[in-house]
Amino acid sequence: MTVQTLSPEALLDAFASPAPPLLLDVRTVGEFARGRPAGPAANIPWLFVHPPTSTTPGATVPNTSFLEVICGLYATDQAFVIACEDGTSRSRPAVDALRGAGYTQLAVLDGGYAAWRERKLRSSTDNRPGVSYVSLLMRVKRGAETTAAAGH
Repeated sequence: MTVQTLSPEALLDAFASPAPPLLLDVRTVGEFARGRPAGPAANIPWLFVHPPTSTTPGATVPNTSFLEVICGLYATDQAFVIACEDGTSRSRPAVDALRGAGYTQLAVLDGGYAAWRERKLRSSTDNRPGVSYVSLLMRVKRGAETTAAAGH
């Protein structure tokens, strides 16, 4: 199955539609906080980067909660446009993982957020609860704790 690639302009049009897709931004929390395409979005990083103060600065580690968070929050028929910085390095493996989990309405932002910025399209730094990774992760983890406590 081929995954659709949307240009930044096509994503802008999709955001204006009656049923806009959710931009699934798989960049790091820091990258997301610096800006993203303005529209319905959620930040669920594909990778984490070790901080410069660690023994392995700049090394990346996979986000082992990636699918747990997505599967805990979104139905498999949720329309997603997956975006990373360049449109391929993190978006493509994230799409493969999502397909493997049964998600069917997937597209990739062509050129990623870099292409969006290049075209000077409207960006947002909105990182409120329901959008930020920490809030989404906590919603899933708290839900799992509540279910376990109830004996389910």
